[in-house]
Amino acid sequence: MTEEPQERPIGLFDMDGTLFDYEGQMRADLSRLLAAGENESENLHQEDRPSYQQQRPRRRDGRRPRPRGVEVPSDSADRGRLDRSGLVCGSSQIDPLGPKGRLRMTTPRKGASKRADIPADVLAKLNGGELESATLAEGLAIDFAALLAATVPDVPADAVRLVREAATQGVTRRMELVGGLLLAHLGVDGVARVATHSSDTARGWACYLIGLAPKLKLKDRLALIRPLADDPHFGVREWAWLPMRSHIAANVGHAIKALTPWVADTSPNVRRFAVEVTRPRGVWTNHIAQLKQNPALGLPLLEPLKADLEAYVQTSVANWLNDAAKSEPEWVTALCKRWRDEKNHPATERICRRALRSVK
Repeated sequence: MTEEPQERPIGLFDMDGTLFDYEGQMRADLSRLLAAGENESENLHQEDRPSYQQQRPRRRDGRRPRPRGVEVPSDSADRGRLDRSGLVCGSSQIDPLGPKGRLRMTTPRKGASKRADIPADVLAKLNGGELESATLAEGLAIDFAALLAATVPDVPADAVRLVREAATQGVTRRMELVGGLLLAHLGVDGVARVATHSSDTARGWACYLIGLAPKLKLKDRLALIRPLADDPHFGVREWAWLPMRSHIAANVGHAIKALTPWVADTSPNVRRFAVEVTRPRGVWTNHIAQLKQNPALGLPLLEPLKADLEAYVQTSVANWLNDAAKSEPEWVTALCKRWRDEKNHPATERICRRALRSVK
């Protein structure tokens, strides 16, 4: 007599990334319907209860299916999707994915989507550097002067005053201002004080400190920014590439050569950084004229990623090509045709479809 294999449990997830307690929620809902003196049924499930799918088929975008069980593989595409929705911050502090992508049984914090909805105690912790922002609204609501005084208590009072006076300026201008003040106060050697801070905004200041540091070779600057480019927090990963753009534009060929090994990195965050920092146009940043005029210079970074399985990387590659298509649409069209002919892969198709979205 052969022994039947035991079924492994399936983890159901809410949209906020937490495990969904299906049976517990059902019992809680039913308890509110009980009449006085009525006892709850012990058996909630009948013999004809539905069976749940054990294995997802391969996704249309080329990403790997989730295996059975409640152990979730490292999947930065899902992490990135949660980050961008503003539901879950991807920090080690509240990230439901622990080391090597194993499920960590913690409850992610849902952030406020509007500044007016941020609780006073949460805002106080954000300003004190005790809590990471979970949404863009929370990040923009932070009092930079208060956070600076809390994270670097020995910073000169004049520096805090300058930051307070700049409170009405745009967030990128204020990030650059604080980065410059910290560079003057701490120097490049002191970057670790903020680069490893629990506040994601403070780690963002570290990015600007590195970007503003004078007399650094590009390879040294990239080495300093790399941990921040791979930061678990979605906001820090954006601040990492913004202050590096001018250094990329200063010597495009040298920069692409230095970044080429990055697109082979095991971390999708690092691969994505190499693409995002070299975008011909980009967002919230100056354009790189040389790449607008000659986007073929970026092929050493783009070619290895044309079938990348991570949606986070796919989107960046597609946006890079969409940037290029605004000045060189024929080149992008020809490249996508070649990629489709060479690599009949769902990831390549997704990249090309998004890359050509602005081409008439």
